[in-house]
Amino acid sequence: MKSIRLYFAASLLLAGSMYAEAKVFQDDSISISSCRFHSSEPLTPTYLDDAVGGLSFWSNWFLSVQGGEAAFMGKPLGCSDFFGRTKPLLTIALGKWFTPHFGARLAFDGFKFKDYSLTSRSYQNLHVDLMYNVLNGYKHDKDGLGRWGLIPFAGVGIINNSYARKNPCTLSYGFICQYRMTHRLLLSGEIGATTTFQDFDGVGDSRRLGDHLLRGSLGLTVIIGKPGWKRIIDPMPYVYQNDWLQGYVYQLKDQNEVLEHKLAKDKAAMNEMKKILKIKGLLEADIDSLENRSSYPKNNYSGLNALRARMKGSTLALTDSQPAQPNPTDSTQNEYIGVPVNFFFKLNTAELTSKAQHLNIAEIAKVAKKHNLYVRIVGAADKATGTEERNKKLSEARAAYIAAQLEKRGVPKEQMVLEGLGGISRFKPEEINRYTRVMLYHNLP
Repeated sequence: MKSIRLYFAASLLLAGSMYAEAKVFQDDSISISSCRFHSSEPLTPTYLDDAVGGLSFWSNWFLSVQGGEAAFMGKPLGCSDFFGRTKPLLTIALGKWFTPHFGARLAFDGFKFKDYSLTSRSYQNLHVDLMYNVLNGYKHDKDGLGRWGLIPFAGVGIINNSYARKNPCTLSYGFICQYRMTHRLLLSGEIGATTTFQDFDGVGDSRRLGDHLLRGSLGLTVIIGKPGWKRIIDPMPYVYQNDWLQGYVYQLKDQNEVLEHKLAKDKAAMNEMKKILKIKGLLEADIDSLENRSSYPKNNYSGLNALRARMKGSTLALTDSQPAQPNPTDSTQNEYIGVPVNFFFKLNTAELTSKAQHLNIAEIAKVAKKHNLYVRIVGAADKATGTEERNKKLSEARAAYIAAQLEKRGVPKEQMVLEGLGGISRFKPEEINRYTRVMLYHNLP
């Protein structure tokens, strides 16, 4: 039971040591760059300032209705001033924004105008315009919609004067100013002009441009369909995180290799601990056996010894009170107890590969002191590295290191025998040859 308790205690100690070292290793290596990411926490998306994507085809359509004044300026000009030429104006437009900056519309405007003779005439102007919103990127909301809009436009169309039976082509141009009152409703003001050929009002050269309709209007614009834009997520934080995670994966792989190597060393130390426990079990079993047989009579073979002496003509006669002594040269008395315990060293050093092996040294010292055992310590080095002289000294240094550790723990120096084998190549891989072997004896080997 003592051996079992000791084994479990040693296992817990080794496991705790491994966990503590692994935890420190991991915590110390969590940050590998100036950026710090936590894989358990998703990144908060950030958006590109000037990049958006469209929604469906039916999104961002608009219908605009405006009213205002129009003034005709033609050749010949006539006798009235600018304000004497104004007439009411109605403008209706249907259009769509294809991007936050570019759009197009089909517009109708008309009502009345005063020709060169200052006579009111009806007209209808239908034109297609291309528009560019220069302020959409200024203070836009989460849907990419700006509060203000300044929109220059230009287009072509056709204008009808039914009185003069003229239908010339036109050029339309101007700018629109908008203010967004709600998500779908905007206040719109427009200042523009339409230029056509000089004979639009019935008088002038039909091959030259010269008649103009100047107009100003104010009204409302309603967004039809879903307003807004799909903002484009900035991919660079995810690229940086992906690069970091790839590096972190490689770092974890390196950590795993280190920990696997350490685990192999600790397993080797545990195997040696099992050998020590087996030795303790054998010794305690011998003690228990002797204690259990202590009630039986002991045979000292004095009669047999006396008979042998008389047969040999010897004058030696053993009395019953003189028990026979064991032969100190008996081979059974010089066999080591249990199995040898190995300690492994780092390359070209007398330093143990794992601190856990010190636990085995402490246990060997306890066993040797408790049962007054002799200790044989045999050091070795791997033949693959170093010269013969170097390996001889290294093997002796490794044996001396174990002896010093045992002496520090109370094992008398005179009960230890040291030996250095030099370089050996008995085992594969080569690192297994870098060991010191400890064997326990009842008598000096």
